[in-house]
Amino acid sequence: MSADGEITATSTSLAPHSIPRQTSYGSLRRPPFATAIVMSAGDSSPFSPTSSPKAIDIEESSVETKSDLGVGEAAIQLEIDQEENVEGISSGEAEEESNGSGRNRCIMLNTLTTRVLDCLLRQRVMSDTITHPILVLLATNAKYVALALLGVYVAVFIFIWMPLYLLARIVTEFGVYALLLSTGIYAGRCLLRLLAFPGTNVRVYGEVENEFTKYSCRMLDAASSALIDFCLSLSSNSNGVQSKSGQLLGNEEGWSIVDVPATYKRVLIFRDRVLGTYLEVLTCILEENGRGMPTDVPTAAGSRNGFYDMTANACKVTCSRNLCCDRGGGSNGNILNRSTSDVESAYLSSAGVDTSRTVTLSELTKFGNNPLMGDIGNAANTSVQAKSDGRELLALLTSLLGDLAAVEDLAGEILNNTRKAELKNVTITPEINERIQVLTKRAEELRDFTSRIKSLSSPDGSEDEGQDDESDVGAESVRHRLEEQETSASTSTVGMVRSAVQAFLSMIDPPPHKSVFGLDAIRGTFLARYRGAKQFFVDRGWSDGRLDCIMIPSTTRDEGKRRAVLYCNPNAGLIEVATGMGLTGGNVAQDDDSDDSEDGKRTPSCWTEFYIQNGYDVYLFNYAGYGRSFGGSDWNDNFSREFSHGVFACVKRVFFSIFFAFKPSSESLKTDSAMVAKFLVDVVGVEELVLHGESIGGLSAAGAARALTPASAAKACPVSLLICDRTFCNLESVAQRLVGQWTGNAIRLLAPTWSTDVARDYLWSRCPKIIANDCSDEIIHDFSSLKSGVSLSSELKCATRNAGWAMPAPLEYRMADLDAVGVAKCRISRSFSQQRKPPPTWPADKNVTLSEAFHFAACVKRIGKVATKAKTQINAMMLDIEEDGEEEGVEVSYAPDDASNHSSVPKSSVEAAKFLAKIWSTLALTDGLCGHTLGHTVKEGFDCTVAWLCTVLTLGGQVLAEQAEKRWSSGVEDCDRILSPDDFDMRPTGHTSGESELARHPLPIPEVLSTLKDIVNKEAHFAEDVEAELAYIVGVLEYILARLTSREVAAVSMIRRTQIDNRSVAAGCFLNLHCGHNNQYSEEEQEKLVELIQRFSKNSSNC
Repeated sequence: MSADGEITATSTSLAPHSIPRQTSYGSLRRPPFATAIVMSAGDSSPFSPTSSPKAIDIEESSVETKSDLGVGEAAIQLEIDQEENVEGISSGEAEEESNGSGRNRCIMLNTLTTRVLDCLLRQRVMSDTITHPILVLLATNAKYVALALLGVYVAVFIFIWMPLYLLARIVTEFGVYALLLSTGIYAGRCLLRLLAFPGTNVRVYGEVENEFTKYSCRMLDAASSALIDFCLSLSSNSNGVQSKSGQLLGNEEGWSIVDVPATYKRVLIFRDRVLGTYLEVLTCILEENGRGMPTDVPTAAGSRNGFYDMTANACKVTCSRNLCCDRGGGSNGNILNRSTSDVESAYLSSAGVDTSRTVTLSELTKFGNNPLMGDIGNAANTSVQAKSDGRELLALLTSLLGDLAAVEDLAGEILNNTRKAELKNVTITPEINERIQVLTKRAEELRDFTSRIKSLSSPDGSEDEGQDDESDVGAESVRHRLEEQETSASTSTVGMVRSAVQAFLSMIDPPPHKSVFGLDAIRGTFLARYRGAKQFFVDRGWSDGRLDCIMIPSTTRDEGKRRAVLYCNPNAGLIEVATGMGLTGGNVAQDDDSDDSEDGKRTPSCWTEFYIQNGYDVYLFNYAGYGRSFGGSDWNDNFSREFSHGVFACVKRVFFSIFFAFKPSSESLKTDSAMVAKFLVDVVGVEELVLHGESIGGLSAAGAARALTPASAAKACPVSLLICDRTFCNLESVAQRLVGQWTGNAIRLLAPTWSTDVARDYLWSRCPKIIANDCSDEIIHDFSSLKSGVSLSSELKCATRNAGWAMPAPLEYRMADLDAVGVAKCRISRSFSQQRKPPPTWPADKNVTLSEAFHFAACVKRIGKVATKAKTQINAMMLDIEEDGEEEGVEVSYAPDDASNHSSVPKSSVEAAKFLAKIWSTLALTDGLCGHTLGHTVKEGFDCTVAWLCTVLTLGGQVLAEQAEKRWSSGVEDCDRILSPDDFDMRPTGHTSGESELARHPLPIPEVLSTLKDIVNKEAHFAEDVEAELAYIVGVLEYILARLTSREVAAVSMIRRTQIDNRSVAAGCFLNLHCGHNNQYSEEEQEKLVELIQRFSKNSSNC
């Protein structure tokens, strides 16, 4: 046989064994795990009755031989291997025959199994069609996948199934109820915290940012319009373009070159106050990580405190902003020559700066703004889109201001020329026209940008284009909106729950801020508006965390004592909006011709401007949990961390916010204000510190004053004055009047550790104090105010814990009111003594008792009900007679005594009704000296009348002393300074001309007492039903008159108004307001407050 033929025959004989097997496995393309199964099966038994492991090796080796050997050598090798295989099979069969028939049966069974396995392995399965890389990876790593599934099973078993299984075995019915109760208490505490401290709510931040975004868009849009108008007026002598600004300037034909001075002046205002401010703020936030100029560590060493000033060299060393740093005698003219302090010298020397010479400091930047000092914020918790918008706006402002500067350089002579004749002959060069076109294009791009941002902030198109730019961003307007958001949900239980649920969802997982005009931008614009304003942090001391603070120095500060005011915000207040959100406020752009008052001072729009105009530095701070202030660990610092997206980050935030996040409380507010006050006294070196707390800030300020009061009476209190402005005596009493009486105990149950007793802290503070209260406060009821709490505690000698709570009247008074009878005729009162209850007398009774106060309230209400009932009956009778006599034209009226009465109404009934009506109208108009009239409080209830009486007796003497000061001459001795009945009359001169039946001034107590006595003496027979009540009321009014006009009370009242010593400062000084809860003081009220502050400051200086 030839070599070719041998090769062919050999290849043909091998085809049924090797080639089909290779083709079959190659076409199936089994993954490696399938090949492993085939090889393991092949190792245990042959694939066919005529094959063995040796045969498989031959087949595999044949394939290798074909690839490695030549054709002839491969054929010879295959023949040799086949012969060896046949010999091996023959020897194996012989051996099996010797082993017996049992072995043959096993071989047959093994052969059958092998064929079945071979058939199954050749079937096409799902793993053969895998194409996804992840599935291929799982299929090729079977062992690791099995281990991973086992791990998941173990984790589920250990962490989910086993705890639930054990919980099902352990928890009983009582445990389920306890769990539900705990959940309800936790939810109630969250609801209470959201209502008591709405300033911690992320939704409030969103509302503030949305309002500031709208305002910023309006201001930027107005700036772009001013730039376009400026370009139109500069580009041509008469371009025929008409605009609204042109009409305002009186140019009906179009813009002209003579309009350039007016349009350029408007552009300068927008450049400095709007464009330049946003450029500096955005540069600081986005490019410099929120770091403004460095502030030196505040110390009390030396008269030149480094905290209040900063040298120009320090700015040159550390500040990289050329836009903001215009040092060395800038055009503003506000240069401060001084020597560096010790602290500053050490700081500058370490930086390699020569401090041996005197340096100059320009107070303002090149745009006329205050340099940003401190940590402004880096917009870390802002969305990616908001940061992108901010960088786009920053680039646009940089280009626009650069183009404007180029136009100013080229056309400087034209812009500064105000002579119209010369302007008409000016020729605009092509270079200037080119720059104008570029500037116009930039302004149009800015307008398009603001339109896009405005649409995002007002998707519903609710923006009012016609509203004033500054109308809704002032401090008073912002405070109104924040308080309205708080109280709108508190007036009803449903609205309260709805608002709480929405706030809770945003609280457990606060979303990122969606606008670049957020709190960081508001903070930056705030600091840019006030000269010398700086930001700094104060550590909370006893626990981790820090407080965000801002200092605004006084514009009229002298070289005397360092005086400062620490302002404690209301519950919805933030320092970022304490002075409003406008760009045109502040004191960086004050001109002498801009003053709107006779004495050259601007009318203050907020407390910051009020105090800095009167020589006090103002310190503002956010409570922990408000804004960037936080308590506890650094995990609570949400504003300094980048917002993380993803499910895991969301779960982590929710878990932390529910179980571990810092939660503000009444105690944390007190601690925060005390820490800042202690910092100002010990570190900054403030010598006269005034604590001013408004609304819930009164809780914080009173707590700080008490905490700083020394235990020893020999030591002076570092607080020179405490002002509790329109605050409450405790939080539970406010909730009772706003929501319902059940809320008092509910708050005590949900927050047993909260101490909101402002009256206690106020009375225990040993420093000069002022209570400022408006009886018509729409948020804090007059009975729940601090004024009422202090008066009730001082007069009735009771604890302050429950002062201001709704007090039920004794049962006999309630039954008498229900039966519409006198107290002596009540069913329950019959078992008591029938003797009349005597009224208190002076000086035997130094104070009234609770029973005497309730008896007075019951007597006044009895007279009011009887008079109202008699008037109603007479009106009904007259109405019936008028209908009967309508044909004859009879008119029924209250005729005088000498007139004839043609009606059929009994004259005695009419006279009795007139008598009772006169008594009640007189009593109802009784002046309360410190608030409402007596008739108003009677409608509120027995407890309000009790509070009215206690307030008159406790604080009424101060009102009389203030009135008496107007008639006292400077030469009157203290022993001759007594109060007279004339001091009770607070009515203005000529008051009778403007009075009517529906509008009358309150009547002074001596006049009311005289009128009642005169009525009783002349017409006592008409007062048989109310004789006892009327006698008791007259006795109480006589007691009030005698007590308040006595020398003892007059002396105490004067001490309280001057507070020259600590003998009688517990109740403090009272300031009566008529401005509501959110409004700023009137000019008269501001003058009174300044007078009291100066008086206390003078007395403290003398001490």
